[in-house]
Amino acid sequence: MTDLPHYPQGPGYRGGETSRAGALKVFSDGTAQTQTGLVLAAILAAGENGVTAIEIYNSLRDQVPDVHIVRARISPLFKAGKVADSGRTRDGGFGVQVKVWVAPQFAPPPPEDAQGGLFEKAA
Repeated sequence: MTDLPHYPQGPGYRGGETSRAGALKVFSDGTAQTQTGLVLAAILAAGENGVTAIEIYNSLRDQVPDVHIVRARISPLFKAGKVADSGRTRDGGFGVQVKVWVAPQFAPPPPEDAQGGLFEKAA
């Protein structure tokens, strides 16, 4: 297989053959789909409390090799509307606050004057 579906249907990659080769590998062998399913299940299981990428990684260390992979799997889930930004943050370690992800039904409503993101759908 030499073609990848466009993101978010397929794994994203940025320029260069090594990045594309990695995306092609995880798409072809099903790793990306499996990891995305695990990440989605963790976010849905967290309920209203939500979960951070680091918390997901800590619960899936045996199945997902790196926290960056967790973040890479959250991105298409968010773009597809399967998970949402809770609007909250938690300590992500090293004094950094990180997003808390939730199922869409637990996401706060957009503000009434929302105009949508600059790079997303219009409100």
